[in-house]
Amino acid sequence: MKQEDMEIANKTARSLGAVGKNALVPQIIRAKYPIDQQSSDFTVLDFGSGPNARHTKELRKYGYICHAYEMGANYSSKVHISDDLMRGMHFDVIMVSNVINTLSSLDAVFETLNKIYSLASEYTEIILNYPKSPRKCDLLCEDFLSVLLRNRFKNINTDSLTKKGVYYCTQKQARIFQDGEYK
Repeated sequence: MKQEDMEIANKTARSLGAVGKNALVPQIIRAKYPIDQQSSDFTVLDFGSGPNARHTKELRKYGYICHAYEMGANYSSKVHISDDLMRGMHFDVIMVSNVINTLSSLDAVFETLNKIYSLASEYTEIILNYPKSPRKCDLLCEDFLSVLLRNRFKNINTDSLTKKGVYYCTQKQARIFQDGEYK
């Protein structure tokens, strides 16, 4: 990702507001995957967790195995899992909360979706939200994001209850966007 895109995204990290126990995506995970109904190795990845990994910490309070992942200046080896450590790991859910909306270019969106795709197994569920504010990339609307997700995953559902731009993605497609085309 270009340094400028990374800096813009990193600056959107919040320490206040809808983070922690009040954030939408962690609430969805707790409701959809109650900890008492999961196997002991049920694992969540908080992709784009921010420098303090507040969602990760909140899910851990409820007993979830949750790893924080961050890039750029917000990454800290004391808080976040590294790319090296993630190799070979399986995640049941990848939580992408307030990430895509902070990306300032389509290239950054493509690169981020490709990274998420690379971390998912065939059975991983990606729960991704795309809130209306802030949105840093003027070229990315909900319809276009849906197309991008459908080119990567077989099953895409939206959250009709909350109507807050939440996408549920499962079963990887065999295509990713690279060098201006799907391969």
